[in-house]
Amino acid sequence: MNVRLLDASHPQWGSELERLGVLLGEGANPTLFPYHFLYVTLSKIGGRLALFDEGDVPVGAGFLFPRRLAGSGESQRRTYTLRFHALPGAAPAADAIVAACQAALPDATVVFYEPAGALSYYRTGESMGLVEVGRPDAGEAAATR
Repeated sequence: MNVRLLDASHPQWGSELERLGVLLGEGANPTLFPYHFLYVTLSKIGGRLALFDEGDVPVGAGFLFPRRLAGSGESQRRTYTLRFHALPGAAPAADAIVAACQAALPDATVVFYEPAGALSYYRTGESMGLVEVGRPDAGEAAATR
């Protein structure tokens, strides 16, 4: 698995984002953020575009969103959420995708997220009088849809 990372300073930043939108079915893909959002937001927050291939065959693209700095002092590391989208017909392994990103960003931690994949819910809650405040579990989330 190979990855090529682009940031907003790359001369092909806009054209690559636009090309990927077409390849990933932007108009009919509800899990893909719109081009204009990615173009503006990633460039402002220090995000990156990740292009993945296996043996020169494109298999997917990801958008690296900065999360936080982990650690303290000299040992601080950048953490990114990789919002990954496989190209039609491709099914690369998540661990290979993360390993490629980690190799390209050795001073960062990459957390894989596939928006079309199964969602996980971890219920939290704190009672405040008659109201419970927190994140829902899967059943509660489904009931709100």
